[in-house]
Amino acid sequence: MQAQTKFGSADFGRTPSSIQVHMPERLAHPGVEKGDISGGFSAERKHPVHIVDLPSHAISMTIGGLNPGGRSGRHRHTYETIL
Repeated sequence: MQAQTKFGSADFGRTPSSIQVHMPERLAHPGVEKGDISGGFSAERKHPVHIVDLPSHAISMTIGGLNPGGRSGRHRHTYETIL
């Protein structure tokens, strides 16, 4: 297997005009909230958090929820959030 070069934004002029496509084994992630919660993330955030195993090296995703009568601690996001 050929080693892949990783490019950053400063390398824009060096990126090839065509790339080798890598299709992940999974594109859909059904039932994420039916799986285990992340103990460390959940305890720190004071609500259940599920980590989604995305086929990506650049994007991460979690799904959190509040239990009835629950609340999260004060916090802010320095990234995109969907509520």
